[in-house]
Amino acid sequence: MGTGSHVTSLEHVQARLTLSYNRRGNLAIHLISPSGTRSTLLHPRPHDYSSEGFNDWAFMTTHSWDEKPSGAWTLEIENVAGASDYGTLTQFILVLYGTGSASSSPPEQAPSGNDNCKTLDLRQICIECNAGYYLFQQGCVKECTAGFSLGSQPVNYSVGNFIPPASVPACLPCPPPCLTCSSLSPQACLSCPPHSSLDSSGTCVHLNQYMRESPDSFMASQGSPGVRLQLSSRLPIAVAVLSCMAIIATFAGTFLLLQLRSGAQIKLPSLEGGRGLGGGFSLGGNRVVSYRGIPTMWGDDVINTDSDNEDFDGHNEKTAFIKTQSAL
Repeated sequence: MGTGSHVTSLEHVQARLTLSYNRRGNLAIHLISPSGTRSTLLHPRPHDYSSEGFNDWAFMTTHSWDEKPSGAWTLEIENVAGASDYGTLTQFILVLYGTGSASSSPPEQAPSGNDNCKTLDLRQICIECNAGYYLFQQGCVKECTAGFSLGSQPVNYSVGNFIPPASVPACLPCPPPCLTCSSLSPQACLSCPPHSSLDSSGTCVHLNQYMRESPDSFMASQGSPGVRLQLSSRLPIAVAVLSCMAIIATFAGTFLLLQLRSGAQIKLPSLEGGRGLGGGFSLGGNRVVSYRGIPTMWGDDVINTDSDNEDFDGHNEKTAFIKTQSAL
């Protein structure tokens, strides 16, 4: 009486026994409460031939639920086999579990910050605050701390009934990736975690390694949408130009390689400086340029000299063959 462990209504009972017996399977153990409830703690076990007995063994029963524990408790140990069995009981401890009256329990201290609490649950935890205060970590505060913003959360009553209001104002954590925020929205960030940047729309943008190395250019592009649009529009054009240049270079290289591998000799006309503009420029007399490839067509229209005609007649058949190849 007068302590926090005083029990006035039972929930369950334990009987902790220490005994020795030559054949413990022949034992039956019963416990009788002050109200007369008989509980069987141990049934006989015919196949248990052990002689070790029980050493501080806890037998539990709930048959005395909601009874008053005050009065005499009776422990019965019965031998259900022959009279030659023997043993010794050396310990019997009765442990009672239950609840006590309000007058016998010490007063519980209310959690800190509950001076402005309006409603407490059965565990003495604040679930609703007075007007002008917000629920924060089982207490009531006037303003939300950094990293939290005003919102509403459902009322968590620890009773079976649903009691309005369905939600109460409370300080809730800022949504990720915001470090601090003005409201519970990803676009209402006030500050961002490391390796992130706050853009003009109030959103935290994660920075990769390149952005962290050049934050000024990144912030400039973030601050001007026109710059971002211009950079994004230039990228496809640059890719297209580079692709076209690569295709042209590949084609030209392949064409020149085929020309060099075909093999031919072409005579270039003699351009003497004394003929003026009509005769062209002087290249130092007549020249035969070794060109291993398909002959060009402009050489056929030039007026040849006598020596050129003789050389042409000497190679008439070869020139005709080359022209046939060119036509094909």
